[in-house]
Amino acid sequence: MSLKPLAVNAKEIAAAINERDWPGLTARCIYDLAFTDVATSEKFENVQEFIGFLTNWTKIFPDLSVSLVMANSTLSTEILELRFEGTQTGPFPVMDGTIPATDRDVVWQACIIFDLETTNARKIKGARIYYDITTLLDQLAVALDANAEQDKEIRV
Repeated sequence: MSLKPLAVNAKEIAAAINERDWPGLTARCIYDLAFTDVATSEKFENVQEFIGFLTNWTKIFPDLSVSLVMANSTLSTEILELRFEGTQTGPFPVMDGTIPATDRDVVWQACIIFDLETTNARKIKGARIYYDITTLLDQLAVALDANAEQDKEIRV
């Protein structure tokens, strides 16, 4: 497989996210695409849920941009290393509630693995995204008052 088609395909995926071209991205996927956000253990069972996942990120970070760092491909797999950056102006859901808009700029790396059909269309049939959610949350977290920690009494 030549690297030129790979580069175009990987760049097109990143461009579709940046341009919010959800119909274009949907056309690259089979309907019953299985998607997992490994950082949160969320699982999605079709392309609409996958697009909904991406749309939610753009509601949290309306200026979200994605840069392609690196890509590698085989006949049945495409691996993309991506750099995400944006400003959090929407509520960010976490296990015990939400982090209100902080207006903080954040940057994080992610790796997404696409499982592809081995037909000529090579549509995406599955995907997993890996990222360090702790790094992302650290960038969003409101700093604790240093005195609040000192005021706690430690009892043994």
